[in-house]
Amino acid sequence: MSFDASSLTALVSAGSFSIWDYRTGDSRAAVLASGYFAAATDRLLPGHVVILHSADGMSFLPMREAGAVGNGLVLDSVSAPLRLSRTAAGRFGIAVTARMS
Repeated sequence: MSFDASSLTALVSAGSFSIWDYRTGDSRAAVLASGYFAAATDRLLPGHVVILHSADGMSFLPMREAGAVGNGLVLDSVSAPLRLSRTAAGRFGIAVTARMS
């Protein structure tokens, strides 16, 4: 699919900053592709944020120059979440010595 201007809605605007809502059946990867928002460069300016509701999740996307999109922040996804685990093991000891004078 391609960009659908009727699915782009301005939610908040203050000065030169705007937050947009965009809903699409496209995947997040398709939306991040170069030129996806080319038809909306007059509306989506650098520094604006798009709340993306895509087929595979929800994201906050920062707009860059010429309609380019930054990777943003994924809020929800249909894929399994990234799992990180951290373990650490260390030895700790205390030695007591006596000095006789």
